[in-house]
Amino acid sequence: MFSTNQIMIMASGIVLIFSTLLFAASNPQDVRETEDSEKQKSWSAHIELSYVRTSGNTDTESLAALLNLNASTNSDSFYFSSGVLFAQQDGVESSNRLTIEGRWERTVSEKIFGFIETGYERDKFSGYDYRSSAGAGLGYDWLRSTKQELKSFVSLTYNHDSIAHVDFPTNNYGSLKLSVEYYRQFTENLRLRELSDSTISLADSDNYFLNSLTALEVKAYGNISLGLSYLVNYRNLIFVPGIKRTDKTFMTSVIIDF
Repeated sequence: MFSTNQIMIMASGIVLIFSTLLFAASNPQDVRETEDSEKQKSWSAHIELSYVRTSGNTDTESLAALLNLNASTNSDSFYFSSGVLFAQQDGVESSNRLTIEGRWERTVSEKIFGFIETGYERDKFSGYDYRSSAGAGLGYDWLRSTKQELKSFVSLTYNHDSIAHVDFPTNNYGSLKLSVEYYRQFTENLRLRELSDSTISLADSDNYFLNSLTALEVKAYGNISLGLSYLVNYRNLIFVPGIKRTDKTFMTSVIIDF
């Protein structure tokens, strides 16, 4: 079973999620800039929850949660994402991961936008105590319709890595980050998400990271859906013996959209 500390952390996260949603729902705002132009604020929330437990010859337990919050006006968009993954096998912890990301986009023209982003990742089994980053760049909207969206990002970021190794405690460097986001609404009840990004150090080309997410969502009832997702995280440099370069996570989940 999960420790009391882990349960308290997850419970606090759930309380925070629903507190945020209740606050947003109770404070709708319409901002009118001029008599001829109205700027309407809008927001959305996406929650994924997954829990698996097996017993018998092998006892396994895993819990994953994801929260996405989006808000936008005519010229600005705000994105926040946070995810957790806990897993253990026969009472031994095998996964412990937390990610937090935020991004602010500002429209420059019909297709081009600028953005500022920040991120934090703590993965106990990656060889890093934690990784944090902040940067800015430009993005381009290739497609935007009710059926599909495709946009790309390029940014320069500053990275701080805390490495779980006595001889190399920290690593600070600038990097180039490239990202792509694609959404496709096949039918009213079937949706595809494809997210990928790559980060390469400008000081050491061997120090790079690749991430990819493929997710399929099927609407079940109202704002509740069932999801299948496949996440791949790759790190090229390994500082701790026994750590694998690639982590793969396949997850089924219940999804709630607001």
